[in-house]
Amino acid sequence: MMAANELNAYAFLQSSLRAKGICKNILLLLGEFETKAGEQWLAFRNDGKYSAADFAKITSEQISRAHILGEKSPGPSEQNQTIKSRMHFVVKILQGAMSGLADMHNHNRLHPSLGPASVVLNTIIDATYLVPRVRDLAFSVDIRYGRTVLFLVFSRLVCSFDFSGTLH
Repeated sequence: MMAANELNAYAFLQSSLRAKGICKNILLLLGEFETKAGEQWLAFRNDGKYSAADFAKITSEQISRAHILGEKSPGPSEQNQTIKSRMHFVVKILQGAMSGLADMHNHNRLHPSLGPASVVLNTIIDATYLVPRVRDLAFSVDIRYGRTVLFLVFSRLVCSFDFSGTLH
């Protein structure tokens, strides 16, 4: 069932975005197939093997390893440059994820389960070549008029949100 919803979400988004050019920040679905056992599988373009979660894990491991091994701390200018390059990388991840989400929202799709594992990265080294892409649309919701009632009921069960922006 989840694969069917994910297939529908990608098919809808890709057909909607095709007129304007496919959004570079949403993972591209190539096709789907079903096994003899009845399992449904989706095939995506290989746009990277890393996720934003992997970047965070690898970066924190590098920092921890250097601290544990007692490596000499780089000078202030090198340390400042490292922080700036990591910050630039994280900002680019966030910009790509927000761009993908904006395209989804502009086409009436909501991604309620977005997390660091839901953003695919083609590199974790060079921000110049980084293209983050949103994935995991199995739980995405169609929010076109007439289809929002279920989502609104679900959101009221999970939490209460008032117009001041306060989450209860």
